[in-house]
Amino acid sequence: MSDTVTVTVDGRDERAPDLASVDLRVRSTDPDVGTARAATDRRSEVLFETLADHQVPEEATNTTNYRVSRERDHTQRPPVEGDYVVTHHVHVESADLDDVGDLLADCIDDAEAGLSSLSYTLREATEREAKSAALTDAMALARDRAATLAAAEVRSVGAVQSVTAGDASATEVRTVEAAQESGTTRVGPRPGPVETTVTVTVTYALE
Repeated sequence: MSDTVTVTVDGRDERAPDLASVDLRVRSTDPDVGTARAATDRRSEVLFETLADHQVPEEATNTTNYRVSRERDHTQRPPVEGDYVVTHHVHVESADLDDVGDLLADCIDDAEAGLSSLSYTLREATEREAKSAALTDAMALARDRAATLAAAEVRSVGAVQSVTAGDASATEVRTVEAAQESGTTRVGPRPGPVETTVTVTVTYALE
């Protein structure tokens, strides 16, 4: 047997999410592009006011896309130009998870916003803690596995010779995939834990 042993393991950390990530959209249609744009802008203002009422900081809200397009009426042969469509996509992050149900319901009811996606994740500081815990777990697992392999050859594990760690990744808890126009409950979603994983490859000397 070689005088070293190399193992590759996955370390994990699970913890409750502390950040809700929401994608909303406001969409208006009209034969006149100015009217459609004005309607979208008016409802967007209501959306931002609703977010402010829920104490969502301005820096936690941003426009991800503002699009003006035109529908086509395919019932006609050949198809003809239809109404103008003005869509405003807004991304929101909220640390008040207990308020998510009310927040979404008010955005949909007051601004007639559509819910495109809702996921739960970790804030930056919590994410750093989770990655550190996953690395600690990985190193403990690596030594245990190396010790098992060494014991099979009546050897023991010595000092670490080298370590390679991959990038840690977190699995977001995604609760809404498809857009919803209405019917959002005020009972807040109950997300599961966020799992953070990291792969390490460790080489140990054998004694």
